[in-house]
Amino acid sequence: MSRRMSEQDWQALDAVEVYGHAEAHTIASEYTWGWTSCWFESTGEMNHYMFNPIDGRYALTIDKALYWWMDDDHEPMTPRQQRARERMLAYLTDRETRGDMGEVTDFRKGWVGEQ
Repeated sequence: MSRRMSEQDWQALDAVEVYGHAEAHTIASEYTWGWTSCWFESTGEMNHYMFNPIDGRYALTIDKALYWWMDDDHEPMTPRQQRARERMLAYLTDRETRGDMGEVTDFRKGWVGEQ
């Protein structure tokens, strides 16, 4: 079950320099609109390898799957949405660079500021 981030959660996220699983789960929890985002929010993964990598990068593939609705030009992204997407992409890129793709044990248990 997802939950919305509070201003205190955002302050805690803004204080973090390198995002880990707890920070990513916090962001993912706020944006569970479709099957991919719900799957990612639960596991930190969504079988990214089943998709064609965008520009050779699975981080971009996951980003597109999670935030497809931000690219539809129906309405401009809010600053909050932009912050969330940028931070999630940084997290995904870091994981991909380290070869740490795949399901994350207990991903759903993490929340920024609750470690």
